[in-house]
Amino acid sequence: MIENDIFKRFSPCEDKLLSYGFDVIDGVYIFKKYIIDNSFMIIISIINSCVKGKVLDLDTDCEYTNFRIESNCGNFAGDIKKLFVDLLIDIRDKCFDSKMFVSNQANRIGNLIKEKYDDFPFYEWDSTPNTGVFKNKNTGKWYGIIMNVKRSKLSLGDELVDVLNVKIAPDKIVNLLHKNGFYPAYHMNKKYWISIILDETISDIDIMNLIDESYVYSSKKK
Repeated sequence: MIENDIFKRFSPCEDKLLSYGFDVIDGVYIFKKYIIDNSFMIIISIINSCVKGKVLDLDTDCEYTNFRIESNCGNFAGDIKKLFVDLLIDIRDKCFDSKMFVSNQANRIGNLIKEKYDDFPFYEWDSTPNTGVFKNKNTGKWYGIIMNVKRSKLSLGDELVDVLNVKIAPDKIVNLLHKNGFYPAYHMNKKYWISIILDETISDIDIMNLIDESYVYSSKKK
């Protein structure tokens, strides 16, 4: 969805939403804007940090969805899409704060790493802007990589999920792979690295213990 792409690594700020003009109805933040000579209306709703938008054709009182279909995006639909996207981006820039990663647990882990090692993630690749690499300051070696990937990459499903790769002892990897939440390393050497799914299956404490071990490996110079 357009909304998911625009707000993927952002969280709403209540005070800023209210200042922007959002109303709160039964816990849902709602913003409305007339477009195209007041014949259409964009309605943006935010609940539990999830942003959803729709466009109403006020002449028919029906939702207009053609702008979401790329193959149908002619001049008129393209104009609607631009107004819709421009509004979402304006709301994001004025009412949302940026996050390191997508999921709540990934952001907690990122903050714990920052507190303990004073390291921030490096976003190395434009093609995967949600992939953050944690590097040891002294050696430049990686000790943690958080990626937002489809669960199907780990044979789990099609929805997106944050995954952490860490480097630990090979014998420990063998044991952990028998437990829920641990998988053969995605895009890394599976003998020395392991993937941990960041969906609350594994506790933050247990994950940080493995990050500490990975950090030790990254501290070793050749």
